[in-house]
Amino acid sequence: MRELGRLGEPEWRVVFFFALISTLGGALLVGLEGWHPLTWQNVWPLLGLGVTATLAQLAMTHAYKVGRKLLVANLSYLTVVFSTLLGVLVWGDRLTLDAILATLLIVVSGMLASRR
Repeated sequence: MRELGRLGEPEWRVVFFFALISTLGGALLVGLEGWHPLTWQNVWPLLGLGVTATLAQLAMTHAYKVGRKLLVANLSYLTVVFSTLLGVLVWGDRLTLDAILATLLIVVSGMLASRR
């Protein structure tokens, strides 16, 4: 993404093609499982997810373009940690020892890689 930014590629175009490829791949996988119909109950969370994911991808693409790519990459791995914490705090997920060790590994790896 950094190289595309240096070549003058607009961030929205990078995000568009990322979303297009992800959508096509997702549609292929969902086609194997079967489609679930949209209802008024699930369309709003789905739209909210789409809007926030698009904004987040635009922000990350911009960060890769102008920031230090190693630091940006390490910070992006923290999404796994935050998602895990959100699952525990909001939905009451229980963490296994494997999940705790993996989360610690992500945090320590990010700290070590950022020191370079």
